[in-house]
Amino acid sequence: MGQKGERPAKKWTSKKLSSAISDLQGGRSFEKGRMLYKQIKCTACHRMDGEGNEFGPDLSLLNES
Repeated sequence: MGQKGERPAKKWTSKKLSSAISDLQGGRSFEKGRMLYKQIKCTACHRMDGEGNEFGPDLSLLNES
């Protein structure tokens, strides 16, 4: 787990994230989002399914409707 005050390797903005999402091949899906989540190191701040840190919100329940 990261130390308090650590930041992710890259500072993501909404615009940069939207661009990365747009680049997904074959459209959007939860599984592609999960792969992007790991690729861009969202775990530096967020948790999902028990992995990651607790600086940001836990994203585990996003797929539930």
